[in-house]
Amino acid sequence: MASHARFYPDYETYIPREVVLDDERRVIVLQDEPLKDNVFLLYVPPQVTRELCSHMRRVGFKEAFPAVLKTSPMGKPELCSMAKRLADPWELNVRVYEDGFIEGEVEVGRDYLENLGGNR
Repeated sequence: MASHARFYPDYETYIPREVVLDDERRVIVLQDEPLKDNVFLLYVPPQVTRELCSHMRRVGFKEAFPAVLKTSPMGKPELCSMAKRLADPWELNVRVYEDGFIEGEVEVGRDYLENLGGNR
């Protein structure tokens, strides 16, 4: 029986070992410390968030329709939710919030998941 297994490249994520907080305190992220959600939480000035969403569209991001609308850590709503295909089967999903927070994650793409359930 022929194998239909397909190789999918792994991806690695690097985060800084030392993080400087708003109040100038420094936090060291230990290598064996488990990571929680929002590892990719970034911040830009709120006045550039609309321009950022427009730029993402111009460079190939597509509108993503999330299952659940989220709010930022400060309680502000999403301005845009975008996705961009990476190497199969990976997809980069980015949420930009009105207050300038940006949340991103890499996950298996929706197209790939939809194909798993189809009849053959």
